[in-house]
Amino acid sequence: MDLILKLYPKQLATAFDEFCKDPDNKEALQEVLTTGKVGLRFGETSDTYWVIEDGTLWMETQPNYFGSYLSYYDKDRLERKL
Repeated sequence: MDLILKLYPKQLATAFDEFCKDPDNKEALQEVLTTGKVGLRFGETSDTYWVIEDGTLWMETQPNYFGSYLSYYDKDRLERKL
């Protein structure tokens, strides 16, 4: 599990790097990410992956999919969220 936890920040960095290449995307992200925080949380039925709540960006997953679907945290899904 420890190894899997280390993969989430790497995937976040990859998604942000790709997403923020477009200045409009970067600006949109800055507007909604008012707390400057990103977190990982478990939900029972979440399949949205990116969740923006109260100025925090969450990488949300289900406990049984924790090590799977990591590539779904990508710039395209983040762009759809914004």
